[in-house]
Amino acid sequence: MIKILLSRIELKSGETMLSKKEQAQRLSDEGKELLALGVSRWFDVRWESEEEKRRELETERNQWGKPSLIRHPQIHFNISHSGALAACGFSDRPLGLDIQQCTDADYFRIANRYYSRSDQELLKRTETENLPDLFFRIWTKEESYAKWLGTALGQTIGKENKTGVCHCFVPLPGYQAAVWTDKPEEPEICFRDSATVHPRRSAAESG
Repeated sequence: MIKILLSRIELKSGETMLSKKEQAQRLSDEGKELLALGVSRWFDVRWESEEEKRRELETERNQWGKPSLIRHPQIHFNISHSGALAACGFSDRPLGLDIQQCTDADYFRIANRYYSRSDQELLKRTETENLPDLFFRIWTKEESYAKWLGTALGQTIGKENKTGVCHCFVPLPGYQAAVWTDKPEEPEICFRDSATVHPRRSAAESG
C-alpha cells in the first residue's frame, strides 16, 4: 500500500496573513496531524488521551534526519510541506515524499550545479512557460529519492540510474510532488477532508 494524505493551510477567522515563521509552524503542525490521522485510519493505531497519542507517535531519526515511529517500526511514513500544502505519505515499505510549490528561481543556474546532464538538457528544450513545473518536478524526484534512501540529498542529487520507482503527481495547480518507493503500485492520493482525488498528472518512472 502507498497512501498520501494532503492538507491545504487556510487562514483562520480574523487572520489576514501569516508570517513565514507562522506559516512554517502551521505547516509543521499540520504534517503531524496528518501523520496521526493516517496512522489511525490505515494502521488501526488507537489512543485514548493526548499522552497516549504522544507516545504512540513518538519518533526517532537516523543520522540524516529521516524519522521513524519508535513503537511502530512497521509503519513507514514521510512528511513534506511547501507553500500552503502539507503532505504525509504512508506505506508498509520505505518511501520518500516531497512536495514543492512552483516558485520563481534561477532554474538554469541551479540545474547546472545540481541536476544530471540529461535533466539539464531536458530543461533547455522546454518552453519558458513550462520551466517551473519541470524544474520542480525534477527537484521533487531528487528530494524524494534521498528521503526514500534515508540519506543526505547531496549524496544522490544529479546521479543517473537511480533504483526504485518514482510516482510524480500534481496535487494542486502550481505544485509538484513525487513519492519514491521500491513498488510500482500507484499511490492513493487524498485530501484530509475529502475523498480520493485524481491529480492532473501522475506517472511512474523506474529508476
